[in-house]
Amino acid sequence: MSRKIAINVVHNKWAYEELAESIKDALISFDFDATVSYAGTVTEDFNIFITGKGAPGLDTTNNRVNIFFETDHIDAVLRQRAPIDYSIFTRSLHFFDYTRDLTDQNIYYCPIGYSKHFDTDIPRQDLRPNFHMGRSGNYGHRNQFRGKYDLWTLPPIVGAERDEIIVTSKVNINSRMQTLYFFTPLHAALILCKGKLYMQEELGHDDYNFYKPYLILFDESDFRSKLDYWVFHDKERHDFEQFVHEDIKKNHPFEKYLYAAIGDLLEQYR
Repeated sequence: MSRKIAINVVHNKWAYEELAESIKDALISFDFDATVSYAGTVTEDFNIFITGKGAPGLDTTNNRVNIFFETDHIDAVLRQRAPIDYSIFTRSLHFFDYTRDLTDQNIYYCPIGYSKHFDTDIPRQDLRPNFHMGRSGNYGHRNQFRGKYDLWTLPPIVGAERDEIIVTSKVNINSRMQTLYFFTPLHAALILCKGKLYMQEELGHDDYNFYKPYLILFDESDFRSKLDYWVFHDKERHDFEQFVHEDIKKNHPFEKYLYAAIGDLLEQYR
């Protein structure tokens, strides 16, 4: 009989549904009985907790395996306000490559690879000239770009409605808003796994993980020239999008990265 694993989305179901379902499918492919809870905590002998705002309250005095999947960048200022004792978890997983240096603190690198839950069956079209993938607020260059260029901004929607905007835009853009959101792998997965072009503002660091070769990086000096090129060169854009979509799907499956991060624990639990 397959052993049970509980996946708990601690808050913001709308933000982490694709991630939770991807983890579930990966665990099922490893021959575990995995379930997802979006309302209230359900625990088994092996648990995965997904959150973007600090560690959930857990009874870690038991012999259970408790995996903490944190989706936000470990920002020094944030940690001063809300310090987390990672030692209370069996393992803590993060999206960003810098965590390779923190395994002595139970913090492991686990990027988001390709999953059907980040892809879509909605036909890809070029209905909008460009589209800005940003969070709410007036951080960084968001409003500056909106004021100068013909950019659409993502409203607070999820699911098929959001996916339709992504796949019907010629270009998807993510610009800096605050240091916490240098680069958001969830945004990259939602765009690149759908086979759409992603322009990312260059931020002077290298936390782009395996996504870097697939990103069109820009700064203020070359934003307009790069935007114009990709908007008006349809064949080059479509060829690049097809390459990225196929390459991520072939070489970066979600299951590979999840197993690399917790495969040893899964085998001990099996």
